[in-house]
Amino acid sequence: MDFKFFRNRIKVSLYSIGIFAFFLLVSLVSLYVVREKILDNSHIMGQQMAARFATRETGRIKAQEMLLRSAAQNLAHMLEMKPDMSDAELEEALTHFTDYMEKNADVGRFDMCAVVHGHLIGKRLEGQPADVASLKWYQTALNSNGSVAYTNLYTYGKNNERLLTMAVRFGDGNVLALNLYPERLNGLLAENQMPKHSYYYLCDPSGNIMFTINDRNLSIEEQQPYVDKIFKEIRNSGSDVSYITDYEGNKRGVYYKVSEKGWISIVTIPYDFLMGDYEDLMQWFSLTLAIFLLLAAGLALREHMLNKQLQSINEVIRVMSKSFLAVFRVNYVTGRYYMLKSTSPGPQEPEGDYDELLQELIKNVEPEAADEFAASFSREHIKELVERHINDFGGEFRHRFGKEYRWLNVRLMRDDLLNKDEAVFFFREVDAEKLKELEHLQLTEQALRVARENAKSRNMFFSALSHDMRAPLNGIIGMAELADLHKDDCGQVKEYIRKIRTAGQQLLTLINDILEMARLDNGKVEHVQETFMIAKVAQDTSDIFAAQAELEQKFFDSQLMLQEDEMVSGDLQGLQQILNNILSNAIKYTKAHGKISFLARREPSNERNRVHYTFVIKDTGCGMSAKFLEKIYKPFERDSRFGVPRVTGTGLG
Repeated sequence: MDFKFFRNRIKVSLYSIGIFAFFLLVSLVSLYVVREKILDNSHIMGQQMAARFATRETGRIKAQEMLLRSAAQNLAHMLEMKPDMSDAELEEALTHFTDYMEKNADVGRFDMCAVVHGHLIGKRLEGQPADVASLKWYQTALNSNGSVAYTNLYTYGKNNERLLTMAVRFGDGNVLALNLYPERLNGLLAENQMPKHSYYYLCDPSGNIMFTINDRNLSIEEQQPYVDKIFKEIRNSGSDVSYITDYEGNKRGVYYKVSEKGWISIVTIPYDFLMGDYEDLMQWFSLTLAIFLLLAAGLALREHMLNKQLQSINEVIRVMSKSFLAVFRVNYVTGRYYMLKSTSPGPQEPEGDYDELLQELIKNVEPEAADEFAASFSREHIKELVERHINDFGGEFRHRFGKEYRWLNVRLMRDDLLNKDEAVFFFREVDAEKLKELEHLQLTEQALRVARENAKSRNMFFSALSHDMRAPLNGIIGMAELADLHKDDCGQVKEYIRKIRTAGQQLLTLINDILEMARLDNGKVEHVQETFMIAKVAQDTSDIFAAQAELEQKFFDSQLMLQEDEMVSGDLQGLQQILNNILSNAIKYTKAHGKISFLARREPSNERNRVHYTFVIKDTGCGMSAKFLEKIYKPFERDSRFGVPRVTGTGLG
C-alpha cells in the first residue's frame, strides 16, 4: 500500500514537471518565432527605408541629369549656329545655364564647366590641372557613349573640399560638367522619418560618404571608418548584413540599397528600437517565468514538506499498526465493513457484511462476555452511541487463540475525518498488560490486607500499652503515697523508693519502645559510623546487666574473649541498642535463680582490614513456642501462650 502511494506521488510529480517543461518549451518556441518575425519585419522596414532614400536621391539625380543634358544640347546647338564662339561667349552661356539650373534644381550648391574645342571654360577649381586631357571626368564622359558619367567623391583645394562631378559628351569631343557638393544635398532632410537615433549614409560606389543624416557631432572624416567597417562586412558576407556595432559598442541593424548609379544608401537602426517590443515581451516573460518558478518552488517545497509529513505519519501509522491485530472500517448505516488490517481475530475477506463479521467475532469471545460483546457492538448500539456523541467506546475481553484465551482490547472510534456514517474498529492484544494489572491488583490487595493487619496489631499494641503503662504508673503513685505515710521510717521509705525506681525503669522501657517505633515509622533510623574500643563496650554492657541480675537474684555469666586495646569502626549506638534489648529480654523473661550467659569473641579472618565478632546470649527463661517463631519478625507480636509470665513490654522486638 505504501509503495503504491509513493508511486502515485511520483506520477503526479512527473506529470507536473512534464506540464512545466511543455509550457516552457512552447513559451521559448513562441518567443523565438516572435523574435524572428520582429527581425523579418525590421529587415523589411530597414530595406524599404534604404530603398526610399535611394529612390528619392536617384530621382533628384535624374532631374539633374535632364537639366545637364538639356544644357549640353543647347550649348551644342549654339555651337552649330556659331562654330567660332569665343571663350567669353561660352562663359556667358554657362553663366546663363547655371542661373537657370539654380532656379530649377534642388541640389543646393553646384558649379558648371565645359571643355569646348580642347579649352576648359567656366570655373576652374583650385589645383585643377590646365591640361584637359588629364581631367578624370573629361575622359570618363568621352568614353561613356553619350550617357551621363559620374566620378567618385574626391577632394580638391587647400581645404580638401569634397565633391563629385557629373559630365556628358556633346558634339565632337566637347563635354559639359556639373560639380556637386554632397554636404549640400539636403533634399532628404525634408523627409527624414527615420526612427530615433538611426543613421543614414549616402555613399559612392567606393564607399566614400557623400551625405549623412545622424545625431552625431562628428565630421565626415571621423564617420568614414564606421562606414568602411560596414562595407567590409558587406564584402565579407556577400549578402545583407544583419547587424554591426556602433561607436559606443551598441548593436545596430544594417540595411542598404544600391542605386542605378552605383551609389549606396545605408540605414542603421538601434537594436533597442528594433527589438523594443520583444525586449518588453522578454521582460514580462522573464518576470512571469520567475514568478512561476517561485510558485513552482514554493509548491515543490510545500509538496516536499507534505510528503515528508505524510511519510512521517505513514511511519507512525506503520508503527502503530504493529500493535493492532485487526483494524476494520465500518459503515453502521449500510452494514458494510472494509478490512484495513487483519491477522486475527475475524475473517480475512477485504470487505463484507458487518453483522456476519460480528457473529464471527462472537464465536471466539469467552462465553461469559459473548452476550455483552454482541450487544455493545451491534449496529443499533453504535447508532445510539453516535446520537449520544460518544466517539470512543470499548473495553477488554478474553479471546480464544487456538486452545488458549488471551486478553484483547477493542475500541470503536469515530472522527470528523471519516465519512458521516463510518467508524473504525481496533483490536489490540493486551494480555501481558492485563496479567501485570491483575498481578498489581493482587499485590495491592495483599498490601491492603497487611496494612489492615498492621493497623489491627497497632490497635492491639496501644490497647496493651495503655494497660502496661497503667500498672507502673499506679505503682509509682501508690509507693509515693505509702512513702509519705511512713516518712519517719527510713528503712520503709528506702524500700518504697526502690520499688518506685523499678516501676520507673519499666515505664522508661515502654516509652523507649514507643520512640523506637516512631523512628521506624518515619524512616529516621540513622547509623553513625564512629571509632570505639569494642572490648570496653562489651565490658560496660556486661557490668550493667550483671548488676541487674544480681538484684533480681539471677545468675549472670560473662565470657569476653576480646583484645582490650583493639579499635573498631561502626555504629556504636546500634550495637549497644541490640545488646541491651536482647540482654534485657533475657533477664526479663528468666525467673529468679535462673541463668543468663553473655559471650563475646573475636573470630579468625583472612580478610584485610576486616574482623568478625560473635555475640552469643543464652538464658533459662520461658523461651518461645514453635508456633510463635513463624511471626517473630512481625511488629507488636508477643507470645502469650499459657504459662508465660506477664512482664512489661510492647512486643516491638
